[in-house]
Amino acid sequence: MYRRKHVRLALALVVTLSMTLGAIGPASAQSPEPLVKHIVAPMVVIDPVTRAPVQGVTPNGVSYGDCGWSSLYIVNMGGGYAKFLEAAHSTKGFIIHVSYNVYWDNITKGIDDVVVGSDWQLPSSDWYNEDNRWTWTGDVVATMSGTVDLVGGLTCAILYPSDYTTIT
Repeated sequence: MYRRKHVRLALALVVTLSMTLGAIGPASAQSPEPLVKHIVAPMVVIDPVTRAPVQGVTPNGVSYGDCGWSSLYIVNMGGGYAKFLEAAHSTKGFIIHVSYNVYWDNITKGIDDVVVGSDWQLPSSDWYNEDNRWTWTGDVVATMSGTVDLVGGLTCAILYPSDYTTIT
């Protein structure tokens, strides 16, 4: 129940943001809607044991946090398949491990699931991953959560980037 509520809240955020951005952007009958929408969410420094935000560290604005950013795209692959493109960028050091969950919900069919991942990599400021899933056809919303471990022991939280698209 928590996961479904969380995903539905994320959908409301995405729809509200899309409507807000659409209302302030230029109107043009010749500008097609982008095939992939991209939302960037902040990451903040958290305590590696308690997973609570470290005191005195707060997000900087809407898109970026003190630790960097994270993003999630959903790409329509056709045939009921979605490709989830997950990414993170650290401004606090090199990423060596990412633990993530992508909660997705086909709101047309009422079907949901979670993609669970853990990825070790050579030290880099950037992390990128792809997951393909059969989500059935319909409107799919997804939200990512998780943690990013950096060289030196710092841990950052992925703060729920979301995306929404129609899978055919």
